[in-house]
Amino acid sequence: MKKNDVTKVQIFLLPFAGGTALAYSHLIDKLGSEIEKFVIEYPGHGGRKAEPYASDFDTLVEDVAFQINSKIDPECDIAIFGYSLGAIIGFELIRDKKLLKLPITLFIAAQESPVLNSFSEKLSDWSEDGLINYTIALGGIDEKILENRRFLLAFMEPIKRDYMLRLEYKYNPNKNKIKCNTIILYSCDDTPRETVEGWKDLTEADCHFIEFDGNHFFIKRYTDEIGEVINRYLRKW
Repeated sequence: MKKNDVTKVQIFLLPFAGGTALAYSHLIDKLGSEIEKFVIEYPGHGGRKAEPYASDFDTLVEDVAFQINSKIDPECDIAIFGYSLGAIIGFELIRDKKLLKLPITLFIAAQESPVLNSFSEKLSDWSEDGLINYTIALGGIDEKILENRRFLLAFMEPIKRDYMLRLEYKYNPNKNKIKCNTIILYSCDDTPRETVEGWKDLTEADCHFIEFDGNHFFIKRYTDEIGEVINRYLRKW
């Protein structure tokens, strides 16, 4: 496809732990009309709530690969945007060549380098209150949800399931590097620069870092700015 034409790009957005298609509703509104947007829904989440949760991390990756591949237009470039858990999934999809075509860009948000893999240290208390407190600290629970314990526990169930899959993930240093451009969006308060710096060693293409501030869910505060980043880089390549 000629770059002097209006190039159609498909972007596939992979949610954070517990996230549904609604997670990116505001971000999607900020993306250009030439970008076709798809939010991936994990088994047991949102519109797929009636389905069983993924049994393990590899099964989740395969599920996401199937969803993306079934929507890829062979005439379009594609890009992946992954937030936290979604970033790890996107990285492994590309690394294992599970997609029908190589994305032009992988956007990684709120995720340290997988080489560090410190998730088990950060989340050490797997009691109900431990999981809730960890998620509150990340900025992932609205105060209104905390007022109803029964609703809170139902809200936490898909998050807990995704945390379990994230805990299972182990970075394999023997696999190849990815070959697409990589944009790292991070908050210095959540994943300081030294924790994300290692991403540049995992790609053979360009790697750029964009810093924000705030908690793990800085996307809520900087939706406009993140939308601008995606638009700019997808138009740049």
